[in-house]
Amino acid sequence: MNLVTSQREKLASSKHQIDLLTAKLKQLEARIPDLENAAGRGEKDKALSKLQQQVQRLQQELSEAKIANRNLRAKCAEITTLKLVDFREFVTRALGFDTNSMAVPDEKVYHQLKGLVEAQRSRSPKLFHSDSSLQGSSDRNGVRYLGSQPTHSFPSNWGQRRP
Repeated sequence: MNLVTSQREKLASSKHQIDLLTAKLKQLEARIPDLENAAGRGEKDKALSKLQQQVQRLQQELSEAKIANRNLRAKCAEITTLKLVDFREFVTRALGFDTNSMAVPDEKVYHQLKGLVEAQRSRSPKLFHSDSSLQGSSDRNGVRYLGSQPTHSFPSNWGQRRP
């Protein structure tokens, strides 16, 4: 199971826990007026004190769950950002840019990548087709395929320079 999926599951679990605690808190708060009307002042005070302690404990748990939820969201955003940065660096290096000397502007990377794809498409338009069997699926890293995908077979002159 990859890290992003794990973090998303923890986040969903945390949200569910917050919802349950909020519902329980409302349930307990709704019982307070009933106890105030109950007979027997000693029992009423005892039950009211117990309910107030439960409410206080649930409010503390709710606060802690909200903090954990916020932290999980931040961690998930950080992981996503790191993956994007790693992917950008990989693409930049694959296009022949020197990533050690200075930051390469996104526009340069985009234009070089666009030119490469357009050149390849004009040479072999059959390489790029829509594969509906991939649509909506994910690879082992959690990357979702939403549109056209290139085939996995390359022409025999792949990688050779043209005169």
